[in-house]
Amino acid sequence: MKIGISRKCLGSNLDLLLDGDMCAWQDGVPEDHWVCGDRMRARDIGTIAQAMGQSLLLFDMGPQSRMWKSLRKVGTTGVPWMSALSPRVFKTIVQSIKEQSEKIVELANQGYYGYEFIENRELLLQMESASINTSVLHSLLESERNSTNKTSLLKCVPKSGDKSEVVRYSQTASSTGRLTVTSGPNILTLKKDYRKIFKSGFEGGQLLQIDIICLEPRVALNIMQRNAPYDIYTHVQDEVLGGRISRDEAKIAIIGCLYGMTASTLQRKIPPGRDAGRILSNIRDYFDVPHMERRLRQQAATTGHIQSFYDRLIKSDAAHVNHYLQCTGVDAALLGFSWLLEQCRSQDLDVRPIFVIHDAIVLDVREDQISRLRDIAEKGLHVKRMHQRFPVKIENFCHGV
Repeated sequence: MKIGISRKCLGSNLDLLLDGDMCAWQDGVPEDHWVCGDRMRARDIGTIAQAMGQSLLLFDMGPQSRMWKSLRKVGTTGVPWMSALSPRVFKTIVQSIKEQSEKIVELANQGYYGYEFIENRELLLQMESASINTSVLHSLLESERNSTNKTSLLKCVPKSGDKSEVVRYSQTASSTGRLTVTSGPNILTLKKDYRKIFKSGFEGGQLLQIDIICLEPRVALNIMQRNAPYDIYTHVQDEVLGGRISRDEAKIAIIGCLYGMTASTLQRKIPPGRDAGRILSNIRDYFDVPHMERRLRQQAATTGHIQSFYDRLIKSDAAHVNHYLQCTGVDAALLGFSWLLEQCRSQDLDVRPIFVIHDAIVLDVREDQISRLRDIAEKGLHVKRMHQRFPVKIENFCHGV
């Protein structure tokens, strides 16, 4: 197995490559190697281990690190581990890292963590800097009085020029894999009104948001091998609930049902006179929620966890259906966006991914390529292991038109 220990982990100027009994110092870890100590690589074993609930002990996690910190406030900062340790101890730790890594990779390659998890991680690491309309940003910073909003805006301020930091995401901060931002603009919490601070990096180009329609309900129907209509909310409103409620009310009821909402809670969210209990019962039957609940409860009781459709492990004590669909939806969306970018590359489109916002991706597109991108996306996204394409809505990200 080919493994590279990153210089970021070693504190050195070179990376250490391991392959069987062979080892070599080299400038850069080849793409076909698994990597230790570099979270900017999709095949970083530490990140994969964290997602699996495993651990990978590196140099800075053992007694030698604690000893150095007791002797020197900054520990081994500025000192390569090869110099900080005796040759015997250094070799022992390298061998330990190699053995741990091989076990983790072997386990990951049995399913999701060696395949879909890495594919989605590759997508997230493709994000590029967003162009900022600095005059608009500075104007908003001067007028904003809410400290939370102001903090969000400050994260968008370019260090130089008009380019923001690249947004970086964590796939492991939540039990369901729902994305969180670890650095760069926190686009997941930025007020929609403030999206006007962004602009295309192309002359005459556009930032387009490609949004999967009815993601979680669509995932639920695809898992059941049912054909999902284009607008699931309107379909359920008319065909399941007999047109007795509005589309907006049907949407609230569907999402609420799949996320475990009670009838009393739904009753407070819809106009008086609607029978919330009957509405939820009809929707539960349509999506076969009782069967999902039974299967997931049994799985949790047997194994101590549940698994998504893609076999990601989920620590879930309750709300199993909610967690199952949310986790599956996260991966389905990312897999669909990966397919979309691959289609763009195969047709030589100069499309730059800027953000992922849960069930949407934001792309910076040249003016002369917008129609070609629309032609690809409007046919729907191919999502691995789902039997239908996922339809999308395409909007101007900055203006919502």
